[in-house]
Amino acid sequence: MEEKLKTKLGKLFALSQRGVGGEKRNANNMLLSLLKKHGLTMLDVEQEAKRDYWFKWVDEYERKLLDQLFYKIIGRGFDAWTSRKKRKQVCVVVSPSVMLEIEIQFSIYKKSLKEGLITYYQAFVQKNNIFPKQNGDVAGQKMTDEEIEKLTRMMRVVGKTNINKQIES
Repeated sequence: MEEKLKTKLGKLFALSQRGVGGEKRNANNMLLSLLKKHGLTMLDVEQEAKRDYWFKWVDEYERKLLDQLFYKIIGRGFDAWTSRKKRKQVCVVVSPSVMLEIEIQFSIYKKSLKEGLITYYQAFVQKNNIFPKQNGDVAGQKMTDEEIEKLTRMMRVVGKTNINKQIES
């Protein structure tokens, strides 16, 4: 279904659901006429009708990731809001297919982001020597060759934080 037709059908569908009196009747008649003309059914329109969907996040990185996915999938000009009653959730108005796309990508990217943050943290600790003097492992963990290679690559990117000794012993 082309975008222009989808938009028109969506608006007529919304009006046929929420309109009043003759407005509602006229919108419904126009909707049925367009559906017949294009060989579509009411089910096609209902499946693409936009509605509120709430997405949960755990921390600021997941919230930022959701915002990026909204921009990527929905594009600019979307409305998103939060509620005091639904803490750590954000709502957007989208179709069911767009909601599924956001959920799928969010679950995949969220896992990858967490792994990347863990690797960054480990590289940061190593680069800045934030561990006991007698032990060079990150928090005493044993690492695979692949993890060591990943950590080494990340350490090349991580900047070293210089701290001047503040207290004399």
